[in-house]
Amino acid sequence: MRWFPDIQARGRFRGRGAARLFVVAAVLATATATTTQPAGSQNDGGTFRLEILSFGSLQSALVGSAFSGPGADRFVGATRQAYEEADAQGGVILVGAGDYIAASPTLSASFEHPGRFHDARVLSRLPIAALAIGDNDLAFGPDRFADFVTGFDRRPNPAPFLATNLDVTGEARLAELAAEGRVAPSTVVSVDGRSIGIVAALPADVAETARLRGATVDADVVGATQSAIDALTESGVDIIVVLSHQGDVAADRRLVNQLSNADAAVLGGELAEPAELDLGIPPPESFGGTGIVIDQDGLFVPVVRAAGRFTQLGRLVLELEDGIVASLIESETLMVDQDRPIDLWTQRRVVEAVEAELERDRTDQVAVSRVPLNGIRSSMRSFETNLADLVADAVATYVAAEAERGGDEPVPVTLLAASTISSDAIIPAGPISTADLFGIAGSGGAIVVVELERDELKRVLESSVASVEDIGGRFPVLAGATLQVNLDAEPFAVSLLEPAPGARVRFFSLDDGEVLIADGEVVAGPPLRVAMTDRLVGTADGFPIVDARPEAWGATVQQALAQFVAGDLEGAITPDAYPESGAGRVDLG
Repeated sequence: MRWFPDIQARGRFRGRGAARLFVVAAVLATATATTTQPAGSQNDGGTFRLEILSFGSLQSALVGSAFSGPGADRFVGATRQAYEEADAQGGVILVGAGDYIAASPTLSASFEHPGRFHDARVLSRLPIAALAIGDNDLAFGPDRFADFVTGFDRRPNPAPFLATNLDVTGEARLAELAAEGRVAPSTVVSVDGRSIGIVAALPADVAETARLRGATVDADVVGATQSAIDALTESGVDIIVVLSHQGDVAADRRLVNQLSNADAAVLGGELAEPAELDLGIPPPESFGGTGIVIDQDGLFVPVVRAAGRFTQLGRLVLELEDGIVASLIESETLMVDQDRPIDLWTQRRVVEAVEAELERDRTDQVAVSRVPLNGIRSSMRSFETNLADLVADAVATYVAAEAERGGDEPVPVTLLAASTISSDAIIPAGPISTADLFGIAGSGGAIVVVELERDELKRVLESSVASVEDIGGRFPVLAGATLQVNLDAEPFAVSLLEPAPGARVRFFSLDDGEVLIADGEVVAGPPLRVAMTDRLVGTADGFPIVDARPEAWGATVQQALAQFVAGDLEGAITPDAYPESGAGRVDLG
């Protein structure tokens, strides 16, 4: 970390109330401020133009397609071009706002070769000043995140990963990276003689939703971020930029709204409904993540959204006068379109390498099934199938091993939904390739564990069998328990006019014999830890889980399936373990 203790002045974007209304209503381009130059500034001469380029939520979408966007090679080419254009006009920094990786075949390829982490190799091609840590970046555990960080090792002076409320002293590999300045609460860079401090923070719930082991997260996001800003201010840093990744743009804006002395902010969250500002008026629909936020002191903070998936680039242009932020020139999103150049190194060394690995996956045999596996979508959503049992066992086995390794409480039940499984065909007996496993569970999501009270578990189970007649995607996929259902009984329904709790679930018992539901009634007892996927918690297509916070367990369904089939089953899927009619875990009566 580089500090500039002799610099006392720092820019602040000030304006009158009437000007604020104009800026917000027009979503702007320009707002002028009246400023006072503090004494003793080392940069008190002339006008300085600073351009902040940003990106985020790349989601490991390295290979371009009509569906996913232009891909990493064109993104790198476009970003380098935009950086060079900005550099020719004044000062420029490039920052990342988090969530660079996500469950995908390309990420799995990186996990298989940690020394060749494709996502890191792509970003190493860019002149990045700092990278905010996103919750997705930690979702696969501290070791995977450390692999990602060290994937930048080939670049001299790689950009630091920032989170001011992340303490890694209890996690050995991350502590080593922190000692090297690779993981830090903040950083300072010098641009044309001006010092720019950069601060980032993780969402408060990461401590509950990610398996951080010895690392910890301070839930006081505002306090931790403000402390980092204050430290930079006291050190005499000229300009302070906040990288916010709080889940959605509205939460990012709320964070900035509660801070003081931030000069600009990059918002890394997903787009959400525009939040009302202190001005008492809602911003226009197009406001999104660009324009202005009012801070704790009632002052302007220029903001821009860091768009994602290699398709867009955030661009924020500020003008400084006498070392103080005076106006916002641009806050916009640049599209990475077909007119942008391709970076040939990224295309040949990364994109083509990933494509070759994905092609090998299509022919790489990892197991042999001695029984046809029923993956027809309508079947899995109507009754238990052997393919569904296989996927549930894979998740249950992975979670059990992780619980034992980490000294966690056991997780006795795995409850997935038929929609977790991507397949829509019978997989014939014979060789199973890596690509086949992606076809089965490639879109299954990340494994999480939730703790459910027994009444809530009953509601979840009722919802899972409420639409069997309509071939609903919530049909239960179970391991570690047996469920008995009466389809003639009243189904669960969520309706303002006629809500129905459901009466189809008759019995539910664990494999160890404990009965949790008998004759449709919940048996009193402690809450139950249940493994499922992130896409089944708090989503429209998921289960009706309201208060439980999912805890990420560091793997996707596809990864657990690959490990289970090749390792635990030793490459052999047998009819004894997975009969064509299913193992009898879901009895529809």
